[in-house]
Amino acid sequence: MLFGHRDGRKGIFQTERKDLLRSTRMIVLSICFTFIVTVGVWTIFISGWFSLDRVEVEGLQGLQEGAVASTTFALIDSGHWKPWDRRNLFFINPKILAEELKEQLFLESAVVEKSYPNILRLILRERQRSIVLSSKDQLLLVDVHGVVTGEADSVQTERIRRLLSKNELMSVDQLPVIVFDLPEPAAPGYQAASAQAIRGWLEASKNLLEARIRHRYIRVPNLETSTMYVQTDGNIDIVLERGSTLQTQIEVYRKFMESKPKDLKIHEYIDVRVPGKVYIK
Repeated sequence: MLFGHRDGRKGIFQTERKDLLRSTRMIVLSICFTFIVTVGVWTIFISGWFSLDRVEVEGLQGLQEGAVASTTFALIDSGHWKPWDRRNLFFINPKILAEELKEQLFLESAVVEKSYPNILRLILRERQRSIVLSSKDQLLLVDVHGVVTGEADSVQTERIRRLLSKNELMSVDQLPVIVFDLPEPAAPGYQAASAQAIRGWLEASKNLLEARIRHRYIRVPNLETSTMYVQTDGNIDIVLERGSTLQTQIEVYRKFMESKPKDLKIHEYIDVRVPGKVYIK
């Protein structure tokens, strides 16, 4: 009985030791896990190790790298408050930032890539950022902000004159030509039009070329109006409205020209500004 009693106590002690060992292991594992999580949280959120430090840019033509970097930092720093550093690379959304850069810098496309721990790589494709404003005897270069930067050089002038005299058609390698007579001669620094108007004409020229609409130049009755008259190869005007429905208007014109009767005579213009309707004269 005594031996049996001792064996029983020994079994109880063994169970207690196993429970104690298991409990000790759990405590050690919990401490290790807590330590790892704490170090991870400190490294990601507090240390600054993943805070954006440099912006690298590819594909620049007219834009300056410093200006692109400044715009990128400004976009990241804006927006709603966050409990962590807004420049933390982990929490920068590349797709959203790319769309914001595309809009802010008036780009054809933008791709944002992260390079840990603290570098953003931007791959940009620029749009045309200037137009030619034909005003009386001047052929003025106007930037995307609507400011006159100078006059066309001799090579540009020759090609523009051919467009205006209806001896040539617009091509993708030319700056869009806008015809409007300013009230006075303009010099560099002159604010000729708003940035919104310039972007609208650049967008119109791009969309017309992509739709393979053969045209020469754009004539406007006023530099701030949204109405434009696109001179086509048939010496008639397409009357368009710059804005969100521009592509739809161009598509309506294209389909109308494809389906119109061959004996239909158009003398002055085709107006497609009203949705679902085409007016001709």
